Amino acid sequence: QYYAMLYTDKEMVFQIGNVSDTSRTLHSSYKNFVDKDYWKSGAPWYSNRWNIYNISFKDEFYTTSMAYWFYGHGYLKNVDYTNFKLDNVINMCGAFENCTNITVAVCGKNVVDMSYAYNNCVNIKGNAACGNNVANLRYAYLNCWKLDGSPACSDSVIDMYFTYKNCYNLTGSPVCGSNVTDF
Repeated sequence: QYYAMLYTDKEMVFQIGNVSDTSRTLHSSYKNFVDKDYWKSGAPWYSNRWNIYNISFKDEFYTTSMAYWFYGHGYLKNVDYTNFKLDNVINMCGAFENCTNITVAVCGKNVVDMSYAYNNCVNIKGNAACGNNVANLRYAYLNCWKLDGSPACSDSVIDMYFTYKNCYNLTGSPVCGSNVTDF
């Protein structure tokens, strides 16, 4: 069973089993969250969002949903995806919305819903991420002021409403697939 272990040094570690790192002080632990869609403040660790600066995955980690997992985590800065199997994720709706300190956007190739995924992530730099199966990019990068590259989106994308609004540093126009109906 997967656990999320939050330590007093502000790192949350996702792992198999509930054995904590004895060289650190455990603040909180969470379980039963894999493959669940949350809404805004529903993730089990939301009340500790101001105590999470870094996230890592100790063991291979699989989930189909990250919906609103880190919504509003304003101090979150670093996510080490080394053992996170992103290609299993289908739903990233609001996953990092309002995480104003993260600097990199990622997306697995099987994600379908990226709506609001990086909304208000004002410090993301480089290229936006967009998987091959994404249908919904609504508000995905709204207010990502430092974002400077947009991906070419596949024909699976249907909704791009306000996807890149207020992305002042984009160097070119987004390339859209032929099925976009809302831009």
